Amino acid sequence: PGIMPALFGRKVSTEEQIKEHKRTIDRAIRELDRERSRLEMQERKLVADIKKMAAQNQMGAVKIMAKDLVRTRHYVQRFMKMRAQMQAVGLRIQTVKSTQAMTSCMAGACARHDPHEPAVEHPRAAEDAHGVRALLRASWTPRRRWSRTRSTTSS
Repeated sequence: PGIMPALFGRKVSTEEQIKEHKRTIDRAIRELDRERSRLEMQERKLVADIKKMAAQNQMGAVKIMAKDLVRTRHYVQRFMKMRAQMQAVGLRIQTVKSTQAMTSCMAGACARHDPHEPAVEHPRAAEDAHGVRALLRASWTPRRRWSRTRSTTSS
């Protein structure tokens, strides 16, 4: 998997590339989730330690831990934002995949249609077309065209 087959001459299809990128993104999302859960666990420990130190009246340590807590919360928010961005990229890749699948289906359908073969005409379709033509002829009235040279007032 990956880029190695492409280096040694094996052509990687678009579908395989899309699959590989989707797998990579899903893996990255899982890693982000793991790291975020570690940070949240660390945040809970920090809150407990801050309470314990505050009860012991260790304000210097509490201040340092509070700064660390704020920093940890910012990191958690960043990881959530990165996860959302990775999911958006995954959705775009999924859209590309479905578009590519639809394109290949359309290409297959067009390839099956032989342009040299005459179109199949059904008798019912011919009758309908004839009826539409007759209706159009019956409802058509010639329009009178006025030329610019003709005057609008008649005397």
